[in-house]
Amino acid sequence: MHPLTRSGSVLAALLALAGDPATAAIAGRVTGPDGEPRSATVRVLENPDDPGSIPRVVRSGKDGRFELGGLGDGPLWVRVESPGLQPVVLKNAAFAAPLEVQLEAGTSVQGRVVDQRSGEGLPDATVWVCDRDAERFGFDACAEHAVDAGGRFTVTGVPPTPVRLGAASPEHAFAAIELPARRGDNAFHLIELENGAPLSGRVIDDRGRPMPGARIGRDQYTVPFTDATEVVFDPPLITDEDGEFRHPGVQIHSRWVYRGLVDGWYGVPSGSVSPVKGTAQKLELTLERPATLQFGLTSADGDLVQPQVRLVHHAVRSYAKNGSTSSLGGVSGPKAKAGPDGRYRLDDLPTKPLELKLTIEGYQPIDLGEVPLAPGKTTDLGDLPVVPGVAVNGTVVDGDGNPVEESWVELAYVEPVKFSHRRQTEDGEFRFEGVPPEVEVRLTSGADGFDVFDETLTFDRDTEMELALTRFASVRGRILKPDGDPATRFVVHAVSQDDEGRFPAKQEVDSADGRFFLWPIEPVGRQTLEVLADGFKLLQLPDVIVKEQQSVDVGDVYLELGHTLEGLATRPDGSPAEGSRVWVTPRSSRNFADYAESFGSRTKRDGRYAITGLSPGFFVVNAQHPEFAPWSRELHLVEDVTTETLNVEFSDGGTIHGTARDRAGAPAPDVGVAVECPTLAAERSTSTDAQGYYRIGRLPEVQCQIGAYLEDGAPFGNAKLVAVVTGRESRVDFDLSRSITVTGVVRVGGRIADRGFVTFQTTGGFDGGGGTSTAVERGTGRYRVELSEPGEYRVLVESDGARSFAKVRIGNERSVERNFDIPVNWILGRVVDAEGNPLVGAGVSGSNGELDLSGMMGLYTESNRDGRFALKYLEPGTYTVGATKAGYRPARSDPIRVQND
Repeated sequence: MHPLTRSGSVLAALLALAGDPATAAIAGRVTGPDGEPRSATVRVLENPDDPGSIPRVVRSGKDGRFELGGLGDGPLWVRVESPGLQPVVLKNAAFAAPLEVQLEAGTSVQGRVVDQRSGEGLPDATVWVCDRDAERFGFDACAEHAVDAGGRFTVTGVPPTPVRLGAASPEHAFAAIELPARRGDNAFHLIELENGAPLSGRVIDDRGRPMPGARIGRDQYTVPFTDATEVVFDPPLITDEDGEFRHPGVQIHSRWVYRGLVDGWYGVPSGSVSPVKGTAQKLELTLERPATLQFGLTSADGDLVQPQVRLVHHAVRSYAKNGSTSSLGGVSGPKAKAGPDGRYRLDDLPTKPLELKLTIEGYQPIDLGEVPLAPGKTTDLGDLPVVPGVAVNGTVVDGDGNPVEESWVELAYVEPVKFSHRRQTEDGEFRFEGVPPEVEVRLTSGADGFDVFDETLTFDRDTEMELALTRFASVRGRILKPDGDPATRFVVHAVSQDDEGRFPAKQEVDSADGRFFLWPIEPVGRQTLEVLADGFKLLQLPDVIVKEQQSVDVGDVYLELGHTLEGLATRPDGSPAEGSRVWVTPRSSRNFADYAESFGSRTKRDGRYAITGLSPGFFVVNAQHPEFAPWSRELHLVEDVTTETLNVEFSDGGTIHGTARDRAGAPAPDVGVAVECPTLAAERSTSTDAQGYYRIGRLPEVQCQIGAYLEDGAPFGNAKLVAVVTGRESRVDFDLSRSITVTGVVRVGGRIADRGFVTFQTTGGFDGGGGTSTAVERGTGRYRVELSEPGEYRVLVESDGARSFAKVRIGNERSVERNFDIPVNWILGRVVDAEGNPLVGAGVSGSNGELDLSGMMGLYTESNRDGRFALKYLEPGTYTVGATKAGYRPARSDPIRVQND
């Protein structure tokens, strides 16, 4: 995002001041729309093209006057801000005679900040408005506003451009929404915040001195190089003059690694930071002088060679469950060319030893092993001998021998160094140099609309070859609006008329010319093309005949204006329910998420909404507001009625309340209680108070599942089903003093399990929900779980990849012994292509419909280099095995019967 100069009245020309630039100053006066002086914040950025340049801040007095001295002779950007007025940015300003800037009023934005769980307004919330011009000046340049006692706000002085509206509170995470340039005066913006905690800190150098102007970056896990580190916020979070920063709120349960980012320094990653509710964490991020690596490259005759090189870090992570490791591939570092002395120097490197590789243009890569990098130190590896490889070049072609433009080719090998090279072609031509000879090389290639070429080869000399791609069946065309202009954003599906149960091919299109290219079409045959675009009727083009390895061009297809659904959303007292979300889902939709995204609206300040682009048919209309119970109705749109009115009347819904007691019968405080309902898209949860009491309202009139949990996520008794009735209270207690203790031993094939988990789930609960889970004790195989009531349970037993399902009945006893033995039945097989060649890395899944009616608890593995796979630890029953791999059609076996030996 680049800052853009905004409107403002510069009443005096900027003339250069005489004198020494080192002591130059900029001065001026700020006035409001009425010409009267205004207090303002003035941010002056010297040399804005320098990423390390830090804005200097000065504030004007009540007379509107300001002055800032000690400036250099470079270009200046000046940003002037005053509460309630539109900020102004003056670019490329020179030192001048007193500058007078008149600020304009701007537009206003209204809304409310609420707690996502309770729907209540947050009186301690803060709202930020970030305009595009604030980007170069940092997050501190975003206008900051307070809210009233109900969490409502009215922000004035907003530029008539796209802006970002954000909010946070001391116990809620920062959240932001994008507002377009065209904003209606009646718009109302509801910002729902999740639980969070503030995060602050400071950035210091290796001598403990504060570092002002440092950007704050974050990564999902610790990475060595900083090039790809994500900068927090846009505008970025930047340290102040004391090196300190303040993050308004980080989401609970998130985990991030933070670092300071300053040119010429290496930001040492922090440990993994996970916010804790009610705790304000403070970080100290250190900058160190970066490490340097230098070396030379010599050919077989001892002469220095100077190809381009790149440093790559070995990235290997360990899976916790079974201790195995899985390579995530290399994390790319800097590129370099040889210096005047013919040797290489890589600067700004991490400050700790790393496992590194070196890729060399035209030569085989080198595994450097662990390189002893250190802060401010130069590690000289001496002269490294390079080994030339063979060259592989050629052309990617289609079935007719024509070059395939914009195709890709990837070449990978594991000896002598595990590595892969990828080339993106423009005209189908490719070339690889430095390929190790006489080793297995995997060569893959593909392009939009084509199947993937995949072969394992060995090269002993320079080779030229053609890679022939097989064309997928596809459909292409152009979508136009009724006036002939291209539709720039839409979703297109191809629905098989011969196999309606097949999931349709889909493409989300964002194209200036309205063109789409949909592939692969499987199965071929008659297709109905469906196009969904905001504001237009669902377009259906039936009987599109698609044949194998052919592309069908449907030409120009015109959208039609759809029907409109409008209405008024009201609170229980009849007043407008502003900011409500209203969306429409076709009752027979295969993928409701597509339609929910397209056919949605927010109510304005007067509570009204309008959804356009609907087609005749049956729909479900849903509405939600965080203060009330979700609302839902069925709707039939008929062809003759182009505008349908449907009003939304929110209610307080039903309520579930009760108590939680521990095994001694005493009240259990701080127990989390959460409700899950089929129609509830928002979280409804709370915690028990000091007396163990909880209360959750605003629930829809459906059957819901309620569960209680400890702070570490462990279940507090069983989840339970309850029928919610609007206007009534339902009581559900969680009492461990009357619980049933189930213990036992887990075995795998008769042997004691070393580790694992046992999960009990009530048979009446939702799939995947309401489980009570416990860990298996290491070495003994024993487990212990507390169930709050007798009944029939589904039990999932897991240990080191082995899984078993069982159904057990628990009687009304204080303690029960139940042992489980996971069987060792296997299904073995092999995945091959149409020519019988093995396929490595194919996903293989198995499901047992007798034990898992939902199909959500299937087994999964991948084929090895010989194409072989093994699905292990199977319960007796009938299984279906399927295989999938990118670029290939999915395959599925006939039913397979598994029996115990």
